Amino acid sequence: MAKKPKKKKPLYIRYDPNLHPELARALCLAGHTDEESIKYLQISKQTFYNWQNAHPEFRQAVQEGKAPVDDDVESALLKRALGYQDESTEIIGTDDGNGGIKPKQVRKTRRFVPPDTVACIFWLKNRRPDRWLDEQYFKHSGDLTIEVKDPEGWGEEEFEPRPEPESE
Repeated sequence: MAKKPKKKKPLYIRYDPNLHPELARALCLAGHTDEESIKYLQISKQTFYNWQNAHPEFRQAVQEGKAPVDDDVESALLKRALGYQDESTEIIGTDDGNGGIKPKQVRKTRRFVPPDTVACIFWLKNRRPDRWLDEQYFKHSGDLTIEVKDPEGWGEEEFEPRPEPESE
């Protein structure tokens, strides 16, 4: 039987206030998730969250790094939810013999991307959960009494355990 490969333990790394906040900000600005940042920094998940709790400048760097990327994603989701038009330009040409292209024709193309219902639902569930969340919560006021009745006297007789099945 083959041995299981041992999991590598993260190295113990001492927090450096001059290095780690800037690294975390850069990783988040590049769109890395917490898990990816943790791997890059070679620390455990617990250490990452401990650093955020213990060092406000680290927490702020993570938040500042994530904000612009989150804003971009939010804008893209909204654009997709509402539908959009874009225009592309295609240059058609021939080889000019010197490694370049001699333009023959320029073609502009407009396309319309219709609204995406999945993006709409996602947007509304997160922005208007009071109206669009799948789960509904009901608030009950007053007393609640549960009464269990014994229909047709089921509880009056005693049940004997089933006999064990016979083995062959």
